[in-house]
Amino acid sequence: MTKHQTLGDSVIPINYKLSIEPDFRTFRFSGECSIGVRIRKRTSTVLLNAKELKIRSVSVLSGSKKIRCTFSLDKKLERISIKTEEPVSGAATLQISYQGVHNDKLYGFYRSKYNAGKKSGYIMTTQFEAPDARAAFPCFDEPAFKATFDLSLLVDKDMVALSNMPRKSVKNAGTKKLVIFHTTPRMSTYLLYIGVGRFEATGDATGRVRVHVITTPGKKGLGKIALDYGKRLLAAEEKYFGIDFPLPKLDLIAIPDFAAGAMENWGAITFREYGFLTDAKEASAGVKQRICEVIAHELVHQWFGDLVTMEWWDDIWLNESFATFMSYKIADTVLPELKMLMGYYEQRFPSAFGADAFKSTHPISMRVDTPDEINSMFDMVSYSKGSTVLNMLEDFVGADAFRRGLHRYLISHKYGNASRDDLWGAVQKEARGKPVSKVMQAWITSPGYPIINIEKSAGGFVLTQKRYTLLDYKLPGVWPIPLHYLSEEGERKILMKGKTLKIKTSGDWIKLNAGQNTLYKVSYPESVLEKLGMMIRDGRLAPLDAWGVENDLFSGVRTGRTTVKRYLSFVNSYLLGADYPLSFSVSGHLSWLYTMGFGEPFAEAVKKTIIRFNRRLLDKVGISAKKGEGVTEPRTRALAVASLGMADDERIVRWAEESFRSYVNGRGAIDPNLKGAVFSIMAQHNPTQEVFDRLLGMYSNSRLPEDSLRAVAALGDFRDIPFLKKTLSASMDTKRVRMQDSLYPLIGALANPHARGVAWPWLKANWHRLMEFYPSGPHMLANVVSSLAVVRDISTKEDIERFFSNKANMRADIDRELKIALEKISANAKFVSANLRNV
Repeated sequence: MTKHQTLGDSVIPINYKLSIEPDFRTFRFSGECSIGVRIRKRTSTVLLNAKELKIRSVSVLSGSKKIRCTFSLDKKLERISIKTEEPVSGAATLQISYQGVHNDKLYGFYRSKYNAGKKSGYIMTTQFEAPDARAAFPCFDEPAFKATFDLSLLVDKDMVALSNMPRKSVKNAGTKKLVIFHTTPRMSTYLLYIGVGRFEATGDATGRVRVHVITTPGKKGLGKIALDYGKRLLAAEEKYFGIDFPLPKLDLIAIPDFAAGAMENWGAITFREYGFLTDAKEASAGVKQRICEVIAHELVHQWFGDLVTMEWWDDIWLNESFATFMSYKIADTVLPELKMLMGYYEQRFPSAFGADAFKSTHPISMRVDTPDEINSMFDMVSYSKGSTVLNMLEDFVGADAFRRGLHRYLISHKYGNASRDDLWGAVQKEARGKPVSKVMQAWITSPGYPIINIEKSAGGFVLTQKRYTLLDYKLPGVWPIPLHYLSEEGERKILMKGKTLKIKTSGDWIKLNAGQNTLYKVSYPESVLEKLGMMIRDGRLAPLDAWGVENDLFSGVRTGRTTVKRYLSFVNSYLLGADYPLSFSVSGHLSWLYTMGFGEPFAEAVKKTIIRFNRRLLDKVGISAKKGEGVTEPRTRALAVASLGMADDERIVRWAEESFRSYVNGRGAIDPNLKGAVFSIMAQHNPTQEVFDRLLGMYSNSRLPEDSLRAVAALGDFRDIPFLKKTLSASMDTKRVRMQDSLYPLIGALANPHARGVAWPWLKANWHRLMEFYPSGPHMLANVVSSLAVVRDISTKEDIERFFSNKANMRADIDRELKIALEKISANAKFVSANLRNV
């Protein structure tokens, strides 16, 4: 046990015998919880967790002797304190009878509404990560308190009951049935799953493990891709880790209302319907990639997180970073046609750079104690930055040594808990003397990442590192950086141990971060940048290296080291006709420049480049799909169409309008890859009640989750203020938009450049409604706060600071997002000011 154990370490749970009866009429449940514990030191006080539960009775058994006791609840600390009349030690049993509520806030043992044609119904499902198992049963709700679970559920006879293990028996119990499940392996409380409802299933065996996709009524036909990917990925991950999946079955469960993307409950993984359910014939390339990634991610957790669990939440990155990195890596070997590994660089490196470029960021591993602090760790620093550091480690020690180290770590700690030091020790033993612990300690415990400035010198180049931040704060930071670089002499590797390093080369150019495997930025001299630009244009740099050069140049624009004018010149000179992933990076950066500069003189130059660049992309792939395309071409087509629509390209706007009218009138179909772009363009260029109602209707009535999401997200793209206000209103009406989906139109509208002058006043006026609407655990309110990062004037920033200085407007779960948003606003103002003079 570690010093973080807020319940102490004198009472250790061994087994839970848990019996629960849900009530679909009252949305309440009753439970009996019997916890077998080992008391290491004689005590008269036992602490455990409970949240929003009504405790009816508590008793303590020491052997066969019943010990008289009293109990009290601490709502703030979410604890039960049990006081016995005499001290107890050794084996004991805590027996607790209680009641709870099936809330609609997407945590604990909550209710989720589904629609099946004209009928609707509810399922009861659980979401326990991070500390919300305590909302379903009294427990020792900390990850190091692993125990086995014996679960039984008393449910209506027409209901299906689900949990981590297969059903052991089903018994008649009057008008109901008692479903008893096999005992689980030792695991943490947050990994227990409980589900009850009229579920449907489709399944198949992969080796000794039975795999099912489980849905609400009428949707199991949309699970074929997920089932296929799930079986193939499970087999691949067993092979990679060298350890069989430890449970006899694996359920992949689609949940209609779900705050997260998915949850790794051991043997009973839950997923949001979007990005999991689809029609194999109508699925877009992006959705196929998303399904593959999210299933692979949750399957990695079955080993990293479930089999071996972090000791405390400060090392949650041990779960999330590994699942993020390994999911893309393994998926790429199983489904190479989806180009998952290239997608990792396209998606995860930019999100890592973006999340960690602030004074107010945090280290990958840091101390946390309270539920709000724990929940705040589920961010892009833990997921994306942590994964890039593991990517760096694999490149540093070699893929084979990395894999052997992971196997050693898993075997040594299976069914138990581990820390980052355990991981470094395992990899170190396979790394042939490389300083694994020293390198990784610096990257894991230090906030931020470096930027390396390059200067030409006699006989080579001088490299100097410092910490990168958007506002160029003078903050301390020196990292041991595994350098992998290209020059005239070829490819080289060296460890940069200090602030400066001289690299000897006879050539006039150098490309740092060959292969883009390490998280740092580079500032190149103009002469070297021009040389690299010509190499990109002529196809003499690998796609990822070309992508890296452009990303480094754009970071200079973002911080004011480089002007928009210089960036546009580089794009027009060297990057037109770029291939994936460079094409996606350039198009995204041009869109950001246009949005941030909207209404300023330099935005017109950006707009012209958007049209020129994306026209070239569209000419390359064509407006219509071709037989035999992979995933890159349809995604490129969608990107180009969306970008051209945003830039008011008349031909694309006309085409989108014609396609939409034909689609809604039943005269034609829209390529699934282009629906999102078409819906968005219609909202931008046709501000009518008909279009608004059509999109909202598609959200409610579409058969495919991806179509629903595209339609509701497009509501945030209207340019007309009255319709943006309608969008904001609809997003908070759960009769029209599910809470889990509400952030898409809400944040889209608040971040819309056409809403400047409206968004912040609306947010202030509705802030307390939003605080009540969004619970603290699922990060939803924090995501709303993040939309403030599009503000670009200091006067609004000062008003935001005044508003949140009032304690009544603050909540612990938004603290970090608010600090980051304020830093971004300052950087935005600096960016706009710097480029007003450089049109």
